[in-house]
Amino acid sequence: MNRLPQRARAGVAIALSVLLASCAQTQGLRPDVDASALDTAGGKVVVLRFSDWQIEREGKGPIPAGDVTFRLINEADRRHEFVIVRLDRRQTRPSLVEGRLDEEQFPEEQRVTEIDEIPPHGEVRTRLHLSPGDYLIFCNIVEREHERIINHFGNGMHTHLQVR
Repeated sequence: MNRLPQRARAGVAIALSVLLASCAQTQGLRPDVDASALDTAGGKVVVLRFSDWQIEREGKGPIPAGDVTFRLINEADRRHEFVIVRLDRRQTRPSLVEGRLDEEQFPEEQRVTEIDEIPPHGEVRTRLHLSPGDYLIFCNIVEREHERIINHFGNGMHTHLQVR
């Protein structure tokens, strides 16, 4: 009976390992794609995590213009909101009125959308079409807690997004 030399057997074992690994990947046994992946409709997915007192984006840098799905995850014990406006090059620092960011300072064509309620420990998705530019994302809730006024925007719940 002919036996394969030891070196040949090792080569066959390596080839089988590679083949099995590639088959496992084609069967969907692979790590989850990251948050910067394309969604099923071909647009960009942007994951935003809301907590007290920040909005943190998974991934950094500009995103491509076009269809964008925002996955809004509220990790806090209180509700938050999602407001996105396109910034004008002339705007430097948005002004506050009575503890809130004055949304009226943005003309209608700069206001992209607003979701008033992201429930505590909840998740909301929204799909938008964004043109190139700079955007401000923020939570503009002002609430009273134990005789104290809490301004979400003023406490740091805002972030910028560049679309190229």
